[in-house]
Amino acid sequence: MKKALLAAVFAVVVSGASFAEGGALAELKLKAPGYAESVSLPTPKAAAVSIQSGLDKLRAEMGLQDATPYEILRNLYLEGIPATEMDLTGWHAGRTVEATKPEVFQGALIVGVRLPVNSAGGPLFQEMTKFRLNSLASDAAYNYDEMSVAKVEEVKKQLAEGFKLSFEPGKAPAGSMSYSDGSSVVVVYKKARGYVVESWTKYDKDGKIFADFYSYFFRDVTPK
Repeated sequence: MKKALLAAVFAVVVSGASFAEGGALAELKLKAPGYAESVSLPTPKAAAVSIQSGLDKLRAEMGLQDATPYEILRNLYLEGIPATEMDLTGWHAGRTVEATKPEVFQGALIVGVRLPVNSAGGPLFQEMTKFRLNSLASDAAYNYDEMSVAKVEEVKKQLAEGFKLSFEPGKAPAGSMSYSDGSSVVVVYKKARGYVVESWTKYDKDGKIFADFYSYFFRDVTPK
């Protein structure tokens, strides 16, 4: 299954990927809220032991001893709290996993920005703004981890209007889009264990789930 090339520009081409491609969470460089630098481990053997022990600990805490990456991200989302506008502002790279391919990592990127609203309402409404978020994906798990000048320009060409997110007290920010074929997409953002976690669900015209993805974001790649 692929995410269609929507107005949110979340295009996915599924390809094989190892668990190591899952990024910071798969390697279990667990962080406090915010983004921390990866810790260099002394030897490959020590790194493997640390990664596995950290993964076992997380699975034990979730009660999912044999959990797939999809299940881990789903549980992160379920235990999360609402993400804030600050969490979502800027460019953030991560990984996404689909329900039908629960161990295949794809690259993920969210780009969030507050924009002025072009209002014809006169001086009283000149300062109206809206928060827009684009959610992109790539067949290459590492695609967005490093953003060269050329990569930044490539991404900018893919950005569409994106989802309009609403921020309400006590609720996770969410957005939706409807399409001419009757299908729709709903995105919701939470924060768990220092990561932004995204739920991305597409429904068919009958309201049945057509595609279901969870993503997490662990690196700030906002162009300087």
